[in-house]
Amino acid sequence: MTRVLDLFERTLADTAGSHGVRFDTGALLQTAPAAMDPGWIALLEQKARSLNLPASLLPSGAGHDAAMFAEAGIRSAMIFVRNQNGSHNPDEAMRLADFIDGVELLYESIDAFV
Repeated sequence: MTRVLDLFERTLADTAGSHGVRFDTGALLQTAPAAMDPGWIALLEQKARSLNLPASLLPSGAGHDAAMFAEAGIRSAMIFVRNQNGSHNPDEAMRLADFIDGVELLYESIDAFV
């Protein structure tokens, strides 16, 4: 992350110098990673396999509610739904079938969470 930040700052400085513009990125915000519940992760992996869905662990920088809950000591896990163009951009695109797979995984797992 430090190398990416360094590259980003150098690129901004080069762009500012060559185009006569100024960038104000504000203060750097850093947060510690939140650990999801290993038992719930294992359950979601097992349920995904039973539904013939791909299951892989994915480190995420997402600051979703699950991370906030985990930091507060509340057992948490996340189900990520495939998005062909990436998240949080104007071309975001999720296939309905992928969304339904995520809903089905949650539905099949919910009894164990309660």
